Amino acid sequence: SHSMLNHARCILLATMPSFSIAPEEATVAALIAAYGKANIPQESVKLFRLMPDLGIARTALSYNAVLKAILCRGREAMARRSYNAMIADAVTPDLSTYNTLIWGFGLCKKMEAALRVFGDMKDHGVTPDVTTYNTLLNAWVRAGDLESARKVFDEMPGAGFAQNSVSYNVMIKGYVEAGKGEEAVGLISDMGEKGLRLSEETFAA
Repeated sequence: SHSMLNHARCILLATMPSFSIAPEEATVAALIAAYGKANIPQESVKLFRLMPDLGIARTALSYNAVLKAILCRGREAMARRSYNAMIADAVTPDLSTYNTLIWGFGLCKKMEAALRVFGDMKDHGVTPDVTTYNTLLNAWVRAGDLESARKVFDEMPGAGFAQNSVSYNVMIKGYVEAGKGEEAVGLISDMGEKGLRLSEETFAA
Protein backbone atom coordinates (compact mmCIF):
# COMPACT_ATOMS: atom_id res chain seq x y z
CA SER A 1 0.00 0.00 0.00
CA HIS A 2 0.97 3.64 -0.35
CA SER A 3 1.25 4.07 3.43
CA MET A 4 3.64 1.12 3.72
CA LEU A 5 5.82 2.53 0.95
CA ASN A 6 5.85 5.95 2.59
CA HIS A 7 6.79 4.33 5.90
CA ALA A 8 9.66 2.55 4.20
CA ARG A 9 10.78 5.83 2.65
CA CYS A 10 10.65 7.51 6.07
CA ILE A 11 12.90 4.81 7.53
CA LEU A 12 15.25 5.16 4.60
CA LEU A 13 15.47 8.95 4.54
CA ALA A 14 15.09 9.85 8.21
CA THR A 15 15.64 6.97 10.63
CA MET A 16 18.70 5.37 9.02
CA PRO A 17 20.69 8.62 8.62
CA SER A 18 19.89 9.59 12.21
CA PHE A 19 21.77 6.46 13.29
CA SER A 20 24.59 7.30 10.88
CA ILE A 21 23.60 4.38 8.68
CA ALA A 22 23.93 5.16 4.99
CA PRO A 23 21.30 3.42 2.88
CA GLU A 24 22.71 1.12 0.20
CA GLU A 25 21.91 1.68 -3.45
CA ALA A 26 20.17 -1.70 -3.68
CA THR A 27 17.77 -0.67 -0.89
CA VAL A 28 16.88 2.60 -2.59
CA ALA A 29 16.55 0.89 -5.98
CA ALA A 30 14.13 -1.62 -4.47
CA LEU A 31 11.97 1.21 -3.12
CA ILE A 32 12.13 3.01 -6.49
CA ALA A 33 10.92 -0.20 -8.14
CA ALA A 34 8.16 -0.64 -5.54
CA TYR A 35 6.80 2.85 -6.21
CA GLY A 36 6.84 2.03 -9.91
CA LYS A 37 4.84 -1.15 -9.37
CA ALA A 38 2.38 0.86 -7.28
CA ASN A 39 1.89 3.24 -10.23
CA ILE A 40 3.48 6.19 -8.44
CA PRO A 41 6.42 6.94 -10.75
CA GLN A 42 6.72 10.51 -9.52
CA GLU A 43 7.85 9.16 -6.14
CA SER A 44 10.32 6.87 -7.89
CA VAL A 45 11.81 9.89 -9.65
CA LYS A 46 11.94 11.94 -6.42
CA LEU A 47 13.84 9.18 -4.65
CA PHE A 48 16.19 8.74 -7.56
CA ARG A 49 16.99 12.45 -7.60
CA LEU A 50 17.63 12.43 -3.83
CA MET A 51 20.32 9.77 -4.05
CA PRO A 52 23.31 12.13 -4.54
CA ASP A 53 22.15 14.14 -1.48
CA LEU A 54 22.17 10.89 0.50
CA GLY A 55 25.70 10.19 -0.62
CA ILE A 56 24.65 7.21 -2.73
CA ALA A 57 26.31 6.76 -6.10
CA ARG A 58 23.85 5.88 -8.85
CA THR A 59 24.81 2.91 -11.00
CA ALA A 60 22.90 0.99 -13.66
CA LEU A 61 20.96 -0.69 -10.83
CA SER A 62 19.09 2.45 -9.76
CA TYR A 63 18.90 3.85 -13.30
CA ASN A 64 17.23 0.62 -14.46
CA ALA A 65 14.75 0.78 -11.58
CA VAL A 66 13.68 4.35 -12.35
CA LEU A 67 13.53 3.68 -16.10
CA LYS A 68 11.14 0.79 -15.56
CA ALA A 69 9.01 2.83 -13.13
CA ILE A 70 8.75 5.65 -15.68
CA LEU A 71 8.01 3.39 -18.63
CA CYS A 72 5.32 1.46 -16.75
CA ARG A 73 3.28 4.64 -17.01
CA GLY A 74 4.07 5.17 -20.68
CA ARG A 75 6.32 8.19 -20.16
CA GLU A 76 8.73 7.43 -22.95
CA ALA A 77 10.00 11.02 -23.35
CA MET A 78 11.04 11.10 -19.68
CA ALA A 79 12.67 7.70 -20.09
CA ARG A 80 14.70 9.00 -23.04
CA ARG A 81 15.86 11.96 -20.95
CA SER A 82 16.84 9.63 -18.10
CA TYR A 83 18.78 7.39 -20.47
CA ASN A 84 20.60 10.42 -21.93
CA ALA A 85 21.39 11.58 -18.37
CA MET A 86 22.76 8.12 -17.61
CA ILE A 87 25.19 8.40 -20.53
CA ALA A 88 26.08 11.99 -19.57
CA ASP A 89 26.78 10.86 -15.98
CA ALA A 90 29.22 8.25 -17.37
CA VAL A 91 27.10 5.41 -15.96
CA THR A 92 27.52 2.40 -18.24
CA PRO A 93 24.19 0.90 -19.35
CA ASP A 94 23.98 -2.87 -18.97
CA LEU A 95 21.91 -5.55 -20.68
CA SER A 96 19.02 -4.95 -18.29
CA THR A 97 19.02 -1.23 -19.19
CA TYR A 98 18.53 -1.97 -22.87
CA ASN A 99 16.01 -4.76 -22.36
CA THR A 100 14.00 -2.44 -20.09
CA LEU A 101 14.06 0.39 -22.64
CA ILE A 102 13.06 -1.87 -25.54
CA TRP A 103 10.25 -3.31 -23.40
CA GLY A 104 9.05 0.13 -22.35
CA PHE A 105 9.20 1.72 -25.80
CA GLY A 106 7.40 -1.33 -27.16
CA LEU A 107 4.73 -0.86 -24.49
CA CYS A 108 4.27 2.70 -25.78
CA LYS A 109 4.38 1.47 -29.41
CA LYS A 110 7.37 3.74 -30.04
CA MET A 111 9.17 1.35 -32.35
CA GLU A 112 11.59 3.92 -33.77
CA ALA A 113 12.87 4.54 -30.25
CA ALA A 114 13.02 0.80 -29.52
CA LEU A 115 15.09 0.17 -32.64
CA ARG A 116 17.40 3.07 -31.84
CA VAL A 117 18.06 1.55 -28.42
CA PHE A 118 18.64 -1.86 -30.01
CA GLY A 119 21.29 -0.23 -32.20
CA ASP A 120 22.82 1.63 -29.24
CA MET A 121 23.60 -1.69 -27.56
CA LYS A 122 26.36 -2.48 -30.06
CA ASP A 123 27.77 1.05 -29.78
CA HIS A 124 28.15 0.55 -26.02
CA GLY A 125 29.58 -2.95 -26.31
CA VAL A 126 26.52 -4.72 -24.89
CA THR A 127 25.56 -7.99 -26.57
CA PRO A 128 21.81 -8.73 -26.92
CA ASP A 129 20.48 -11.94 -25.41
CA VAL A 130 17.43 -14.07 -26.21
CA THR A 131 15.34 -11.86 -23.90
CA THR A 132 16.32 -8.82 -25.99
CA TYR A 133 15.11 -10.49 -29.17
CA ASN A 134 11.91 -11.76 -27.56
CA THR A 135 11.22 -8.29 -26.15
CA LEU A 136 11.72 -6.68 -29.56
CA LEU A 137 9.59 -9.40 -31.14
CA ASN A 138 6.80 -8.76 -28.65
CA ALA A 139 7.05 -5.01 -29.28
CA TRP A 140 6.47 -5.49 -33.01
CA VAL A 141 3.51 -7.80 -32.33
CA ARG A 142 2.06 -5.22 -29.94
CA ALA A 143 2.49 -2.57 -32.64
CA GLY A 144 0.57 -4.80 -35.06
CA ASP A 145 3.48 -5.18 -37.48
CA LEU A 146 3.67 -8.95 -37.90
CA GLU A 147 5.98 -8.70 -40.90
CA SER A 148 8.66 -6.96 -38.83
CA ALA A 149 7.98 -9.34 -35.94
CA ARG A 150 8.51 -12.35 -38.17
CA LYS A 151 11.72 -10.81 -39.49
CA VAL A 152 13.08 -10.60 -35.93
CA PHE A 153 11.87 -14.15 -35.25
CA ASP A 154 13.61 -15.50 -38.37
CA GLU A 155 16.83 -13.59 -37.66
CA MET A 156 17.28 -15.07 -34.18
CA PRO A 157 19.18 -18.27 -35.14
CA GLY A 158 21.60 -16.27 -37.31
CA ALA A 159 22.28 -14.00 -34.33
CA GLY A 160 23.12 -17.06 -32.23
CA PHE A 161 19.80 -17.48 -30.44
CA ALA A 162 17.45 -20.38 -31.09
CA GLN A 163 13.82 -19.38 -30.81
CA ASN A 164 12.46 -20.62 -27.48
CA SER A 165 8.92 -21.23 -26.31
CA VAL A 166 8.50 -17.53 -25.46
CA SER A 167 9.44 -16.56 -29.04
CA TYR A 168 6.88 -19.00 -30.42
CA ASN A 169 4.17 -18.00 -27.95
CA VAL A 170 4.50 -14.32 -28.88
CA MET A 171 4.53 -14.95 -32.63
CA ILE A 172 1.61 -17.41 -32.51
CA LYS A 173 -0.43 -15.03 -30.38
CA GLY A 174 0.18 -12.27 -32.93
CA TYR A 175 -0.93 -14.47 -35.81
CA VAL A 176 -4.04 -15.71 -33.99
CA GLU A 177 -5.13 -12.19 -33.03
CA ALA A 178 -4.66 -11.11 -36.66
CA GLY A 179 -6.73 -14.05 -37.92
CA LYS A 180 -3.73 -15.72 -39.57
CA GLY A 181 -4.52 -19.26 -38.47
CA GLU A 182 -2.43 -20.98 -41.13
CA GLU A 183 0.75 -19.21 -40.02
CA ALA A 184 -0.03 -19.98 -36.38
CA VAL A 185 -0.54 -23.69 -37.12
CA GLY A 186 2.75 -23.75 -39.02
CA LEU A 187 4.62 -22.42 -36.00
CA ILE A 188 2.87 -24.86 -33.65
CA SER A 189 4.06 -27.65 -35.93
CA ASP A 190 7.61 -26.26 -35.84
CA MET A 191 7.50 -26.24 -32.03
CA GLY A 192 6.60 -29.92 -32.00
CA GLU A 193 9.46 -30.75 -34.35
CA LYS A 194 11.91 -28.89 -32.13
CA GLY A 195 10.63 -30.59 -29.00
CA LEU A 196 9.32 -27.34 -27.55
CA ARG A 197 6.25 -27.75 -25.39
CA LEU A 198 3.19 -25.63 -25.96
CA SER A 199 2.49 -23.57 -22.88
CA GLU A 200 -0.83 -22.44 -21.49
CA GLU A 201 -0.08 -19.01 -22.93
CA THR A 202 0.10 -20.48 -26.42
CA PHE A 203 -3.22 -22.27 -26.01
CA ALA A 204 -4.75 -19.10 -24.51
CA ALA A 205 -3.79 -17.20 -27.64
